[in-house]
Amino acid sequence: MPLQYHYKKHGITQSILTAFLKCRKYSELSLAGWQRKGPESPALLFGSYFHELLARTYVKGKHPSKQFLVELNKEVRKEWKLQKDELTLMARMMLIQYFQHWRNDFAKVEWTGIEQEFVHVHRGLPLRGKFDAVFKINNRLWLKESKTRSFVDERNLIESLNFDTQVMFYLFALWKITGKIPKGVIYDIIRKPQLRKRTNESVVEFIQRCRQDVKKRRRWYFLRFEVVIGREELESFEKELDNILDEFTAWRNGKMPTIKNTTACFNRYGACQFLGICSRGDFSNYEIRKEVHTELEKAEV
Repeated sequence: MPLQYHYKKHGITQSILTAFLKCRKYSELSLAGWQRKGPESPALLFGSYFHELLARTYVKGKHPSKQFLVELNKEVRKEWKLQKDELTLMARMMLIQYFQHWRNDFAKVEWTGIEQEFVHVHRGLPLRGKFDAVFKINNRLWLKESKTRSFVDERNLIESLNFDTQVMFYLFALWKITGKIPKGVIYDIIRKPQLRKRTNESVVEFIQRCRQDVKKRRRWYFLRFEVVIGREELESFEKELDNILDEFTAWRNGKMPTIKNTTACFNRYGACQFLGICSRGDFSNYEIRKEVHTELEKAEV
């Protein structure tokens, strides 16, 4: 049976609004709980796994030793019931290289929140989410957003960050919850190695070859973009957010039609996961997930 989502009960996340802006049909199917059957793709699993490793390291509040990172990887791998394979070994190697590159993250920075969930009621609507990391420098709040990517369009990414829906949604929430204008966001990019495993090359040998490449080109693999945001940008986003929320709630209340955005069926990562449903009405390769918000722990607000 499809999930019974209601925005006042379950809240509105940035991912819900992003899906709505992308395609209302996609949003309808996603809110009903539909997802493709089968395990998570390796790319998404790597991103989630690495994100968990980062969060647990930053919670400690001090620069980690190599041994700590090795043991942490082992601990999380067992919790997630994963094998000691290419994915987890690659994540361990990248984690060690990441903190060797960003050695000053614990020197002049006060980390005030890691993976912190929030609910902010805006115009009677519960906005929900989870901050990757919040920190202070010179008593000014900053948001840190970490992403694992294979492809990074640096120029366009920099141009779009100051109006990116996800980034601005979290900065807006941070402003309203703390009552302080955040200084901005540090957009933290981790490039996953794209080297290919050679024939007859063991996993250990492959990871070692990747490590050598990462070590030589850390500045390419680990990128950070600093974007300063002021009150004017936040107030402008608030107006835009209000317009989006008006359309979203009108749509959920049946006052706007559900339209397929056919320009969103394909992107650089491939086809939309719901293409089979939209093209053939075929639900055989899909199932209903258990949670409304898979990224949040609480089901209701």
